[in-house]
Formats: sequence, C-alpha cells, structure tokens
Amino acid sequence: MKQSFGERNQSLTRFYNTLDQAIANNDRELIIASMQNISNIVAESPLQDIEKFRELYNDTSKPLLDF
Repeated sequence: MKQSFGERNQSLTRFYNTLDQAIANNDRELIIASMQNISNIVAESPLQDIEKFRELYNDTSKPLLDF
C-alpha cells in the first residue's frame, strides 16, 4: 500500500512541477500533456490491485504459490 501510494505521489509531484513550469513559460502543449498525465494517474485507483489480490487470496480453488 505504502509503495503504491508513494509511487503515485512521486509521479503526481513531478507532473505538478512540470505543469507549474509549463504555466510559467506559457507552453500550452506541455500544459495539456501535464494535465492529461495528472488526470490519468488520478483516474486510476491504486486500490484496484489490492482488490484483485484479495480475490485471488480468497479463491481457494487456486494455490497462491505454484512450487
């Protein structure tokens, strides 16, 4: 959980910094690209993977480890 949210935070921080620079330089293409990347990150839930793991963990018909 911490790693997933930490990576998300780092990516968002970088894109917000890029967005700030793009606004300061009036770079419309970079503004749009930064906002699209921010939107993509925010739209994806890091909890989605946790839910998949939980489903696999609770599925007793399949072993967790295959060795």
